[in-house]
Amino acid sequence: MQPGQAIKDANVTMDMGIMKTTFNLTDGQCLAIEDVTVPAGTFKSHKIEQTVTATILRMKTTSKTVRWYAPGIGAVKTETYDSKGKQTGSIVLLELTGN
Repeated sequence: MQPGQAIKDANVTMDMGIMKTTFNLTDGQCLAIEDVTVPAGTFKSHKIEQTVTATILRMKTTSKTVRWYAPGIGAVKTETYDSKGKQTGSIVLLELTGN
């Protein structure tokens, strides 16, 4: 994946009996390849931005996510932003454990 490359749209539905949740990921694009440092270390990562539309109990929310994916590791950092661009959450990889 290279900077500027588009990512295919995707969706996920979780049905837990009385509660159904759907996530639609759209407008994905690789923004850059960069080093990102988190508690687990420093990783050369693909910086990906996507729009996420979540429907939970018939309530719909839309947000932007920026994720840093390290090849062979997965997401090492994620930031979530509301419709006004305010950061509403973040997740970082704390440590890697061996098998």
